[in-house]
Amino acid sequence: MRPLVLALLVSSLLAAAPALARDRDDCSGSFDIGSGVEQPARWAPRHDSRLARLVITSRDGKVDLLLMPTSVAFQLSDRKMNHIERELRDQENEDEDNPLGDAIKTAVFAGVRVLLKHSADCPVRELRDVDYRDGELVFVTRDGERLFEHLEVSDHDLVAAFPEREARAFVREFRRLKATYR
Repeated sequence: MRPLVLALLVSSLLAAAPALARDRDDCSGSFDIGSGVEQPARWAPRHDSRLARLVITSRDGKVDLLLMPTSVAFQLSDRKMNHIERELRDQENEDEDNPLGDAIKTAVFAGVRVLLKHSADCPVRELRDVDYRDGELVFVTRDGERLFEHLEVSDHDLVAAFPEREARAFVREFRRLKATYR
């Protein structure tokens, strides 16, 4: 395995280790590792995008925003997940020079897969509204606080990552769904 890739994977796993240990079994807790996931949002298991009312994909194709029947969720797109999975399989097939290297690589890849199979999720009932303003989606909680405003992937704010037409369609569909909650 290339040393830089291994170092990045290990550092990612170590940064999330306390949260994974705390929430490993049911993912029901909330944690923030500088990821922009704050209450009432939480880390949750990845959603099957085929079950969503609406899915929009970021301009770069890396992230999907899903409107599920009871929640909204940001997660890596299916296309990006497949790409990463192929890269991980290729890296796993590279032989290490020693058994310790193989053991570390196996542990790191298992941890990375666990991290990737999650979404930043917020129940619809916890959101007052979603709007599209100044080129970004604005998620407002029942308490009037903004949510997901610091959620980033590759140093890009996710709330500004979606094409306007798709973002406005998401807002319309969210409001239709939210109307059924009243």
